[in-house]
Amino acid sequence: MKYIHTSLILLLLIFQTSCLAEEISWGKMAQWIRCSVSASSVTLKKGFPAPVTVIIENRTIEAKKFTVTTGFNLDREYWAPVKLGAVSEHLEANEKFELFLDAGEEKKFQVDLAELKWGKSISSVWPYRSLFSAVKSGKYRLSFDIYFSDNIIPNWVRSNEIEVTIVKTNKKTDLAYSQ
Repeated sequence: MKYIHTSLILLLLIFQTSCLAEEISWGKMAQWIRCSVSASSVTLKKGFPAPVTVIIENRTIEAKKFTVTTGFNLDREYWAPVKLGAVSEHLEANEKFELFLDAGEEKKFQVDLAELKWGKSISSVWPYRSLFSAVKSGKYRLSFDIYFSDNIIPNWVRSNEIEVTIVKTNKKTDLAYSQ
């Protein structure tokens, strides 16, 4: 009886702790770096911001500095390069930037997908269109990639995937429609 009582208390404590902790869905780890993408709303509507949060974590006991290219993917069919920072912005063609993470540090970045330039993943043209002009209405799996330029193997890491729905509106009737 004492064993059952102790086990029940332990399970209750574990359940309470897990409920209080912020649940983060991570992608696979590379170079002891992992990243996560999340959104407060999974419906992205034309004419409205499309905010997402990217978390990048250094799982080592030493500070790391990388030269990187980063970007978002929708079903690996569309992509948008992004320069992460206090204000995240479009990354120009062949541009790289430095990402610095202290030992054990987790950095959060807020990015508005509607403010980025999007294009086809397989294309000789660097993304230049808005999210809603480049991407058709529908459901997609959104992920975030970090490409390392420092001759590191593996040379990239991908976040978890979240399902998002792109909704365009008809200006005349303001009703949702699929293209």
